[in-house]
Amino acid sequence: MISDVMIALVKRTEAWNKVGGRVYPLIIPQDKPNPAIRVYTGPDSPVSAKDRGFEVNSYPAHVDVYADTYADASEIGKAVRDGVNFSGFQTINGYQVNTVEYVGYTEDFEEETNSHRHTVDFQITINR
Repeated sequence: MISDVMIALVKRTEAWNKVGGRVYPLIIPQDKPNPAIRVYTGPDSPVSAKDRGFEVNSYPAHVDVYADTYADASEIGKAVRDGVNFSGFQTINGYQVNTVEYVGYTEDFEEETNSHRHTVDFQITINR
C-alpha cells in the first residue's frame, strides 16, 4: 500500500518522535491521545515518462496532524513537510519511489475531537 510508504517516510522525520510514534493509516484509534498522525492516499493516475525510460503511477498523499494546540499541529506539520519531501530514487517498502512532492497544506479545528488539524498534501510518484 502507498500509505505504508508514506508512514515509512514519516518515521524518518522528527514528527515521528513528536507524536511518540502514533502514526496510523486511515483512522486514528479513539483511545489514542494527541498528538497523532493519520496518513491516507488517493487513487493512482498513470503517468508516462517514456522519454526517461520508465512509466510511473502518481498518487495524492495526505498527512493529517492532530494536536491539542495550533502551535503543536503547525510545528509537527512543518516537520512532516520538511522531512518527507524529496526528489530522486529510493526503494521504500518494496516500492521504487521517484519523488514525494509537497503540494500544500490546510489547517482546521475539529470541534468533535477538540483538536487542531494540520493537513500536509503531497504527490508521490512510483515506478511501475
